[in-house]
Amino acid sequence: TGGFKKEMETLARLQRERQAADNAAAAKAAAQATAAANAANAASLAAAKQRERMVQYPRSQQETTPTGASGVLSTKP
Repeated sequence: TGGFKKEMETLARLQRERQAADNAAAAKAAAQATAAANAANAASLAAAKQRERMVQYPRSQQETTPTGASGVLSTKP
């Protein structure tokens, strides 16, 4: 019966190790899913803030610099 007991202990140890590995894999998958959800939420929030900013401060439709004045210091040759 000593061999049988040892065999059962080995089997129990292997089951515990497999269970621990399965738990670790499940925890890792859950953490990755949570991280992906958090990233999606952050991106959505940033987009909403950007839209809100664009509504509050719309860009002017006209150019602020006068025509022909881009980088030209003098018209003399």
